[in-house]
Amino acid sequence: NIPMRTWLHGKVDEEALKKSFQLMARRQSVLRTRFNLLEDGSFCQRIDAKIPGDFFESLSSTNHQEAIELAKQASTRPMDARHGVIRVTLIHVDSDTSLLVLVVHHAVSDGWSLGIIVRELWEFYNGLCEDKAPEELSLPHLPLQFVDYSYWQQELQKHHHYDNKLEYWRRELSSPAPVLGLSNAKTKAGNTAASTLAFYLIHEQVDALRALSRKNRTSLNVV
Repeated sequence: NIPMRTWLHGKVDEEALKKSFQLMARRQSVLRTRFNLLEDGSFCQRIDAKIPGDFFESLSSTNHQEAIELAKQASTRPMDARHGVIRVTLIHVDSDTSLLVLVVHHAVSDGWSLGIIVRELWEFYNGLCEDKAPEELSLPHLPLQFVDYSYWQQELQKHHHYDNKLEYWRRELSSPAPVLGLSNAKTKAGNTAASTLAFYLIHEQVDALRALSRKNRTSLNVV
């Protein structure tokens, strides 16, 4: 799952928030998608008229720390794509403070997509809170949906568009991969402790890393 959590300050109109998600899903069909498992083991995408199931949950907490713990639970709870790909939890701390937790299935979203979801969500929510008419809440029509992209990819595959590319990679990967002298020692069972280290690079260092990645025909992530 891909979770996102954000604090909301001020009284939240739950009905407007819930309706905002439905309006956004009406525009973004991927958010009202389900994936059904067929008898042959493959998955079939089904797009509903609205977000399926009871996707919205409202909870109460007594303090910020309890709200954070509830948010962690909501973020890590498994999601069954057969019943929907989006889940929303609104955790109230007091009359002016709430914590919004949005969880989207990784099959239909990524980190970049979350920015679009949040931007459109507040566009609809602010409009509803300002009592705008339905036609005033409409964002520009999307000429293509993700399902159109999937169909395009399937058509390319059906007409053997990728045959040359597959053959190229079969040749490239036909030789044994080089062996790296890395330790294969395993960590102790149950030891999953980790931390995050933040650091900054000056422009010259970034340029040097980009040059190195280009030289080795790879990405900055690998470098």
